[in-house]
Amino acid sequence: MILRAAIAATAFAFCAMAGTAKANDTACVIPGSGSAAPFCVDGGNFVSLDGKDKAPFTFIRHVAICGSRLVVASSSEVAFREGGGNWAKTARHGKLAMTALGCDPKGAIFIGHKDGIAKFEGGQWSDTPYSTLNVANGILDGVKRFVTKPNGSVWVVLGRNLARYEGGEWKPLGEAPPLPSEHVRFSDATVDKDGRIWLVHSGGLSVHDGTAWTSHKESLTGPAGIAVDKDGKAWIAVIDGLRIFSGGTWQKALIGGMEPQIKPRDLAFDGRGRLWMATSWGLGVVENNVGKFWRIANSDVPFDDMRTVVMAGAGPATLPPPQDKPTGGIKGKLEGDNNAGLDDVRVEFCNVRLSRFTTFRSGDTPCSTQAPLTFSTRTAKDGAFSVEKVPPGDYSIVVEREAGKWVLITGSIGITSEFVRVASGKVTTIPTITVKPK
Repeated sequence: MILRAAIAATAFAFCAMAGTAKANDTACVIPGSGSAAPFCVDGGNFVSLDGKDKAPFTFIRHVAICGSRLVVASSSEVAFREGGGNWAKTARHGKLAMTALGCDPKGAIFIGHKDGIAKFEGGQWSDTPYSTLNVANGILDGVKRFVTKPNGSVWVVLGRNLARYEGGEWKPLGEAPPLPSEHVRFSDATVDKDGRIWLVHSGGLSVHDGTAWTSHKESLTGPAGIAVDKDGKAWIAVIDGLRIFSGGTWQKALIGGMEPQIKPRDLAFDGRGRLWMATSWGLGVVENNVGKFWRIANSDVPFDDMRTVVMAGAGPATLPPPQDKPTGGIKGKLEGDNNAGLDDVRVEFCNVRLSRFTTFRSGDTPCSTQAPLTFSTRTAKDGAFSVEKVPPGDYSIVVEREAGKWVLITGSIGITSEFVRVASGKVTTIPTITVKPK
């Protein structure tokens, strides 16, 4: 799973896609897999950046926009184009540990990396080390996100403070925000219509109005993304859903159609008042407090787990309709250490990436507490199993080797779960699996 700490885009925009989308009506999403390209909602369709409008390299991890300039980046390369023109690659910046991408209205491109902030301007890169910005440790306190205020000024969110781009150079903010402890770092940031910068962390919110800080304390578990609506309400993605801060009061958001297992990763409001969410179960859009979710089972979204959502202006006028695809199936066989089939053993498949550290309550299963979509079956006498009517997508596999003791089928490093990919209209056959007692 890709951590949300490495934020990939500016706070407010994305540019034209495939020569058709307007700069002020596009929403784009970066999946949580390095092998899946970012895609945009364009004219009621999903348009991938590696399609007919392909960028000059693969494995795009970061996206930014300033004016007519679109900027994309992999972990080691940066490219840009003006409007619908041709792509141009920058010189190699030589900084592999890239954590964020941004740009300014005058055409400068910025990246955050493990040692500082690099700027591409005039055909060459220059560096601002973290020590210049009063950051003690670049790895812990690196760039979280570049944000642009309504007046066009560019700011960078560091682990525990801010810096602004002024007069051609980065300048640290003199006064650090009050935080609960020295171990707290900002998780995400956004800018509201009045130009205030909102930063979320495990201890609540820190807000900077350009002059001073204001703090709003609250214990937040796993804060990941933040967005502020037109009424000044701050919406925050946490591990168990959404929290709202408004008028000095905290509350839990109740969204119709949003199952409790869906974990939001990133948030953005469009100009139509809709809340867009990159979630563990695809792309979600909330309107009138009701959510609509697209995932690989009913759309051309290339991957279930979404990491980052970037919004341009009003957002798309038309949303893609659900397109229920023909379901598939899964079949395979389980064996014990003696190569004998495992008889009457429960097998579950769920549409999230589990890990061997997944915890669950007594009486539950690893899948039941984690995934909106779960399928269960039992093996036959020879260890064979099968499930039908499975929507296309990726599924983790867990086996109840003994009563109440579940085994996650794991990969070669023993941490990342193996998953089976189900294609629409096809039965996926899994090679025989040997399951050791837990």
